[in-house]
Amino acid sequence: MGIQKSLYKCILQNMKDGRLESSFSLPRIEEENEISFADGAIDGITLYHTGMPKIDAAGTKLMIKAVMHAADGNTAEADSAFAELGKSFRAISILDELQNYILKHTDKLPATNIYQVALDLILSSADRESVKFGLCLLELFRSDLESVKEVVRRIGLSDEFTIFSVWNMLKWDDANMEIFDLIRKVHGWGRIHALERLEPETPEISEWILLNGIDNYVMPSYSALTVWRKAAVENRLYGKISREEFSAIGRIIGALLDEGPVPGISEIENAEKSILAYLSLADGFSLDIEDYKNILDLKNWAADEDVDLPAVSDRCAEIIASDKCRETVLRSVKTGNGIRIAEALGIDFADDLLECMKTDFDRHYHSCGNVIHREGYLDRVIDLFHNKLPLDQMRRDPAAELGLSAEYIHYNQLETLVYALGEHPCCGEDLVAAGLWSPVVRNRHTALRTLESWCRLLKRPLQEISKTLYQELSELIEKEVDDELKEKEQKLLDGYILSETGEGGFVK
Repeated sequence: MGIQKSLYKCILQNMKDGRLESSFSLPRIEEENEISFADGAIDGITLYHTGMPKIDAAGTKLMIKAVMHAADGNTAEADSAFAELGKSFRAISILDELQNYILKHTDKLPATNIYQVALDLILSSADRESVKFGLCLLELFRSDLESVKEVVRRIGLSDEFTIFSVWNMLKWDDANMEIFDLIRKVHGWGRIHALERLEPETPEISEWILLNGIDNYVMPSYSALTVWRKAAVENRLYGKISREEFSAIGRIIGALLDEGPVPGISEIENAEKSILAYLSLADGFSLDIEDYKNILDLKNWAADEDVDLPAVSDRCAEIIASDKCRETVLRSVKTGNGIRIAEALGIDFADDLLECMKTDFDRHYHSCGNVIHREGYLDRVIDLFHNKLPLDQMRRDPAAELGLSAEYIHYNQLETLVYALGEHPCCGEDLVAAGLWSPVVRNRHTALRTLESWCRLLKRPLQEISKTLYQELSELIEKEVDDELKEKEQKLLDGYILSETGEGGFVK
């Protein structure tokens, strides 16, 4: 495998103007799981969803071994032991156990050695968990050395390490301003974690939290409730606010409605009163399409029978039905935006959207599902994809690719159309075949789903529907690398048809 570059050096080499590019991610090594997670994602999921696993006896033994190597000043052995420990127990899960053990044995553990090894791990380790363990060890010491602080600031620029840097910063005299400086340089899980520890001590910080707090690359809903509270949004609704602040509050409310990942709107007292106060301000501003999108989402939420807030839904409906909204939507659909509101208002957008797809396919291809089901547009959309996709070059043997990088853009575009073709039996067969012969697992799943849908809608087996696709599938299954997909492929070849309800699996 060769010698790996330290992660700290990797960060330094990719810094530009004191920060990392939004596309930056830490290098991965062969031993890591094939599934690719964004930097900081696994720790974020652990904190918000799965909880902290308790360390067992074997893990405790290995943890003590790593600590003893650090106490001996042996960085190489400590790095190896902490990396091994991190394979079973991530640093974020056993931070307390590690620190408590050291604090209980300070009389036997040379502080100078542990401090130096902590810095060495941060600066030189190529293992993510070892770097984190280094930061956990460093947190036990209060260092006013600017050189050490700069190391913590820089390593924290990676979303993988932000929370560990923040925990170190909390021990500094100017902790809150340091966190405020860092949070503006990270945009993924790091921003979510930093926001939880950032206090609105100044008007500048409070305003930043209001305008930017939910803006992260993960999901705005993770931070919406924190932003609502820390930016004192409810109080702002009864004072004078700017146009920018009004839009920000609308986005925050919209994020609060999504309670899939974390609690949101249900945690707010007098939510209806606050929302009505927000809506009462709408007439005082010239709203844009994003504002109207938020208000439409709010209307649909309030009208849901489980929520049932007629005063809110009625006020939202008035705003959406206004001439100002209609005019804004008519302008927006020409750029491929505001489609959901156009549908709600009965505005015909198909020609405008198809033109957007022709003009800027890479930006608007995903809108094919909004057009393809309209009468007279199916063939036009299929022809457009034929013209835009290099289908001959895309045909490859099946593989286990996730298709997340830019090189797979054409496969992602293809998948969008193949999914929409599920309601149109026997249309675009060559496009479905291209989906079957894709190295991207998700493409093959989608193509098989479309074939299942065709068989169900026509109540006929695949062999009768399309001899061409039946032959393609017969050849594909011999090369399939995914067991789940191979099972689905075999059922289609055997003539099974998915039931209308989907219950009971396949029926002959």
